[in-house]
Amino acid sequence: MMKLTDTTASAASVPSFTARQRMERLLRRERARSDRSDNPFALVVFSRPRNARNSDLLTPVATAVEARVRETDEFGWLDDRSVHAMLFDTDAQGGRSFADEICGIVESGSPRPTFTIYSYPPRRGEEHGDIRADGIERIEEHDEDSGENLAILESTLLAGLAIEMHEPGEGVQCTEEPFIHPMPRWKRWMDAVCSAAALIVLSPLFAMVALAVRWTSPGPVIFGQKRSGLGCVPFTLYKFRTMVVDAEEKKHELMDMNEQDGPAFKIKNDPRVTPLGRILRKTSIDELPQLWNVLKGDMTLVGPRPLPCNETEASDQWHRRRLDVTPGLTCIWQVESRSSVTFDEWVRMDVRYIRRRTFWHDLKLIFRTIPALLWKRSGH
Repeated sequence: MMKLTDTTASAASVPSFTARQRMERLLRRERARSDRSDNPFALVVFSRPRNARNSDLLTPVATAVEARVRETDEFGWLDDRSVHAMLFDTDAQGGRSFADEICGIVESGSPRPTFTIYSYPPRRGEEHGDIRADGIERIEEHDEDSGENLAILESTLLAGLAIEMHEPGEGVQCTEEPFIHPMPRWKRWMDAVCSAAALIVLSPLFAMVALAVRWTSPGPVIFGQKRSGLGCVPFTLYKFRTMVVDAEEKKHELMDMNEQDGPAFKIKNDPRVTPLGRILRKTSIDELPQLWNVLKGDMTLVGPRPLPCNETEASDQWHRRRLDVTPGLTCIWQVESRSSVTFDEWVRMDVRYIRRRTFWHDLKLIFRTIPALLWKRSGH
């Protein structure tokens, strides 16, 4: 447990815990531990009250936190305007109870602090605001000043953390802003340039495929489907239509034929696929309209393949780590094994990519995708 060696001191007296790297490492460690054991954790952050400029106003809060945390918990100053308590094996309700207790201990003459609760795994099915498929919940205070105090956390917290932010005497507003890994600038530039160039060069092929789809089966040329994007925000993924028009309605009749474990759905010889659709799928031409998704920023050239929203909802909590980054056209799964791996192995490949996302790694995967598509067995 980390001690507040001098509760009257500012964050500068505890420099080891104000480091952004330490907080990020702590949260990564606890999320991984929670995914393995299903044990929750809560991070409670107390910030100075509205318009308060003196960091000593948090001294009574720091003293109360030090007196009430358990030996297994961690606590300390985040900066000179906020104090935190990491509560292990504690859910969101337990974090709220702890925060209320600390506020009750603070003397009545002292300004009541703003407190924020970060919890993992997120609660589901409760009336505490809307919780998306990835479980991210945010209740945001309307206090620009105290909001600055949490900048270090907002830049390092991981997707899947549920959040409650409380400002005494004010209402709250539910939002859906996730804590995710932003796309590097080099990656966005590469996406924009390459996707724009590819759309121009391949426009004659687009026209021919569109005519072929129209002539060979009734229905629209382009098929749009809701998929889970960055932070599980849904977006419409575009493909050349390769199935009959009522394919989605027929899906439930084919669930017994599913060849992929986990929440994903894949059939090698799907009866809903049209004759032309089999050719488009075998050559991956049906995926080319997703270059428009890349140009728009919904997707990237290299990243975890986006799942339909209903499959994401059926995923385990640790599977949702793939939502920490923008989904892509290709990733490790496309160039290694594909349908021969389990869903857990598929997700582990995506997590492995997220940990080593670099320009050269992306370039390598793009060039490896081309020969992999020539000998691919099936796709999603």
